[in-house]
Amino acid sequence: MRRTVFFLALLMLFGVGVKAQELPEGATLRYYGERSFEQYGLSRHSFTIYEQAGTTYLMRTQNFSGALEMVIDIDGIARNARKVTMPLTSRQVKTIRKALKKARFPELLQTFLAEQQTYDQHVKAYMAQFEPRLLPPGDTTRQLIQRPKEHIQFHNPNHWQQAVSWPGTLEGYESTHTFYITPTYDDNWTDGHPARDRYLTALDAFHQQLNDMVYAYKIQHPYEGEIRSYQFTVGAGFGGHKHGAKHQGTKICLEEIDDRWVVDGYIYEREDTVTVGPEVVRRVEEMFGKLDFSILHPTFTEKDGEVIRIEVTDQGAETLSADFRTRESMREYVPMLEGYMQPEWAAKAYKALVKGINDINEYLWGKMKIEKGKL
Repeated sequence: MRRTVFFLALLMLFGVGVKAQELPEGATLRYYGERSFEQYGLSRHSFTIYEQAGTTYLMRTQNFSGALEMVIDIDGIARNARKVTMPLTSRQVKTIRKALKKARFPELLQTFLAEQQTYDQHVKAYMAQFEPRLLPPGDTTRQLIQRPKEHIQFHNPNHWQQAVSWPGTLEGYESTHTFYITPTYDDNWTDGHPARDRYLTALDAFHQQLNDMVYAYKIQHPYEGEIRSYQFTVGAGFGGHKHGAKHQGTKICLEEIDDRWVVDGYIYEREDTVTVGPEVVRRVEEMFGKLDFSILHPTFTEKDGEVIRIEVTDQGAETLSADFRTRESMREYVPMLEGYMQPEWAAKAYKALVKGINDINEYLWGKMKIEKGKL
């Protein structure tokens, strides 16, 4: 598979790359760059820069075929987050525009086009020898030369795409190309692709600068855009069951349904669902990111002395679950009436976690029309 297509009109971008609906309403696209790879792990990433209401934003999206690591910490989230959108400072915008000019993509493109034209002519001539041919006049038979077998490809091909419409930087520029690094049946080319390699080196270096900015931002905002759902339920316990109740206990939940965010839950027979804005999601992500769940699975040493845990049997079964876009989903039992008395640090950590969870729950209950009241 060898195919090169170049467009002069920037609007063609919306046909093959970024879709218009992916940008916020009123946004103006300044840069789009995409790279995909024939490999296991990170198979595609793209970077979009757009302006909206006087602010410039950088968005990174990633796709994976399989995974090279389990995401269990903030560093893993920053590397593997599938979609991150961050506002750029004026200094960052200046740095990006300077790097975009320095890369000299139009010049590299012209050199690549000349190289690709030579290569395409070679492939055409090479494949012509395998076409059926007529023998000399008077002979009714045909000479057939068997076509070589196609090399099996286990991954999609490599691909790049760029489009830039940034006044004062680069305007009306776009390039896109698809190719395999591993040989195919039509490839006996031995001269390499140095012009293509130079283009990719410049493109990857520019994208690495953008990726470094995204990584640094995500380290500081690890849970932003990460939560798919948050749910906290309380069972009835031994003494809390109401005979004939549809729901036993309570549930409070924040989740995404059909591209809208809702807070829903119940208190026994009373149910409610309320649509909320992105500010509610960001607030929950911020509060959740401050919680330390390590106290639920502590490791004690001899210096901690005696370990005294409070255990209560007659209480509701309380469960917290959260689903994330990047890291593994979590499900924890968080019994509020249990905890630690000794050592002191464990008691404080456990109380802090319970308070943090309560704060999130109370914040979400405040969005509901039903009153929490008493169970």
